[in-house]
Amino acid sequence: MSQFIPSRNQLDGDLKFSSSDSGIVHEGSGTVTQDTSLTNAVILSATSGIITLHAASLAAGAEAEMQVMNSNVKSDSLVLLTVQCPDTNTANATLVAQVMTVANSSFKIRLSNPGAGATTTNAHKIHFLVINKS
Repeated sequence: MSQFIPSRNQLDGDLKFSSSDSGIVHEGSGTVTQDTSLTNAVILSATSGIITLHAASLAAGAEAEMQVMNSNVKSDSLVLLTVQCPDTNTANATLVAQVMTVANSSFKIRLSNPGAGATTTNAHKIHFLVINKS
């Protein structure tokens, strides 16, 4: 059974789902593709989204930092990240994404490869969710 909850509804206590056929459905998600380099900034103003990274290899032990410009982000936002790897054979390589800094209208991501081999040149995807505290 679906129930309409108006925006800006304030709940006291726990938010519990006793049954769900579709999980949590978030509308208004966005997508963007990074151009020319793993260090290039992207602009995506949404509270969740998918960033398709530039299709470049990241060497073993290497790091790259990128800025995400997002007008929905506040300095006290919690930004959650996951990495989607397009490859079934990772050749001892792993791409890890960490949130470095969060500021009004932006956050910075550090990409790193702690694996023993370089990542492939297939474009990885970073999924993000912004949770605002205020």
